[in-house]
Amino acid sequence: MNTAGLFFDGTRTPNAPYPDNDSKPDCHCYLWTKILQDCDTVDQAIALVQKYKVPDLEDIHIIFADKLGQSAIVGMYNGELKVPKRTGSL
Repeated sequence: MNTAGLFFDGTRTPNAPYPDNDSKPDCHCYLWTKILQDCDTVDQAIALVQKYKVPDLEDIHIIFADKLGQSAIVGMYNGELKVPKRTGSL
């Protein structure tokens, strides 16, 4: 969790292949640390995940939550990045 109240955690999942033809740029960083350093909300975290190649998502799902009550699960499903999201307030 960062000082803005953004939290994430992950879980190992069965392999769901990441697309070989993803033309997004590499982050050249440890993306999960960058998210905690640069983001305050779930929406900002999702935007960073969608901006870069994230082959780690072949074997993990990440859950994000923030102090606004928003949450999302990021993972690969059927060869596509999916982001089921919940909005709401605490």
